[in-house]
Amino acid sequence: MKSSGLLLVPVITLAVACGGGGSGSGGGGGGSTTVTTAAQGTNASAASSQSLSLAANSGTSLANLAQVTTQLGGAARFRSPAADKDARHVALHATQRKAMGLQGAKLASALRKAKSLAAGQRAQASTSGSEACLDGGSYSYDVTVQDTGAFSLSLTYDACREDDEQVNGPTTATGTFSATGAQNFTITQGDGDAIIEEDQDFTAMLFAPGSDYSNLYAKYTATVVISASGSCADELCDTFNTTLTANGKEEFSNFIDEYTITYTSLSISGSDTSSATGYTSTYAANGGVSESWAGGQKGVALTFDNLALGYTVTDSYYEETADGAVKIDFTPDACFEGTFTIDTQVPVRWSYETGETYQGQVVINGNVTIVYDSDGSVTVTVTGQSADQYDSIDALESVCAIQDKKPADSTVDTVVPGDGNTTATGSTLLATLTWTGGETSDMDLHLTYYTTTAPTSSTDPYWHVYYGNPDVGDAVLDIDDTEGYGPEHITMATLPLGYYTLYVDPYSMDADELARATVTLKIGSDTFQFPAYDFYYSGPDYRVCDLRVEAGGSVTILAPDTSLYTWAPALRTPKVR
Repeated sequence: MKSSGLLLVPVITLAVACGGGGSGSGGGGGGSTTVTTAAQGTNASAASSQSLSLAANSGTSLANLAQVTTQLGGAARFRSPAADKDARHVALHATQRKAMGLQGAKLASALRKAKSLAAGQRAQASTSGSEACLDGGSYSYDVTVQDTGAFSLSLTYDACREDDEQVNGPTTATGTFSATGAQNFTITQGDGDAIIEEDQDFTAMLFAPGSDYSNLYAKYTATVVISASGSCADELCDTFNTTLTANGKEEFSNFIDEYTITYTSLSISGSDTSSATGYTSTYAANGGVSESWAGGQKGVALTFDNLALGYTVTDSYYEETADGAVKIDFTPDACFEGTFTIDTQVPVRWSYETGETYQGQVVINGNVTIVYDSDGSVTVTVTGQSADQYDSIDALESVCAIQDKKPADSTVDTVVPGDGNTTATGSTLLATLTWTGGETSDMDLHLTYYTTTAPTSSTDPYWHVYYGNPDVGDAVLDIDDTEGYGPEHITMATLPLGYYTLYVDPYSMDADELARATVTLKIGSDTFQFPAYDFYYSGPDYRVCDLRVEAGGSVTILAPDTSLYTWAPALRTPKVR
């Protein structure tokens, strides 16, 4: 059983002055910004490290938007463990996948009609029409398919309600598909003009299951044009090659996180290879991606120049490499901005057990060396300057955080539940569960609530949120992912006084020998990352932590009280899949 220690991930304002502000040109590699002081070196290291995570998240986002084409004979994909380090993007990705799932179903229905006609005519066929959605509203379609595999289609939604989702706006696509998995296509979500307008763009509103479309928990709008190609490298498709290029904007809100993402000729191109023990991904990033909050008053813009990303995932660790350049620009100006050339000399390796780095060496702009030490600490040295050491990579990145969205301060600390010192202040909660392993594992996230702050073994919980009871008013479970890999989220827009228990039930491992569960917990503006927990074949529930919420929004993270109520099915009968 793994340690129950946890790591506080920093969330600090983009506007904070990080020292050594401003940028210049020349020095430290072709076209890169000159780094002359220790403060500048630390800022450059922190921002460059986080830019890799944003590149990975962007690749995952584009792959999610391209999933609407899965019915065309294959799906472009991008996988990176770095995309799971960031709670806000985990929530965004869950919303994207759900929205594109409804799109895929409607697209498949329209294609089946056209393919059936094309098979009879042996040339091309067109079909159009309008149909009612299951729970209200409608959608219209116009699709043409040729015997060569070329297609064009348009889908337009009018308050289409199905599967606890309401969709409005247009989607269009053109391209070719193949039964062997190859594909080339261009897809436009919304009107594609890169101006967010809900009445003209693709908008998805997600509602809590069972709430009869009354409890809205997330909202997503897109005006994005994506060009993509994908193909299997062999018959088994162990290696899949992908190219994704995007222009446009996405706007996301789950009423805790709210921000806008802009793509400017962003291109992600490379391959993903699966094996019995993990996978390897190699991708190149070019072009720009930016995030903004508070109506554009705060943000960060990144421009990638042949940034080569590499990821290797195994049973016990994953490692990443990056080589190339990224330009970083803050709004308002913060930290040390400029163009940073990244050179990975020793791959940076992360331990699943500790959640920390334990090896690696990266050089930035030729004179800034980052060493990832075996104890999880990180040392940054600028040539000719004294070295700076940080307890963890999170501590380093907090010096110049590019991932913030709210003006809030936080500290960086490694804590153990139950020592009484792990506290946060806030009135909202977002718990996220993801897991790796086989595709058939079914992990379930549970949260119980007691109205008293000191329950005993004889105290009954006031409510219990899980897949069988996903909406209790205060708390909502967004999705029950029965086939791996999550995420599942429990969201609370208010946090009543009392006591909470958070745990994971390995509902079904099916044929999987191992599933590794990761839980993050966001309270107010503070995000807590728990170490990964391994389930072998099945096993008992993973008791993540308990929470005591007191007056003033004071929250204490506690070691689990195992005498308190937990629930799991006595007989693990199959859920609907």
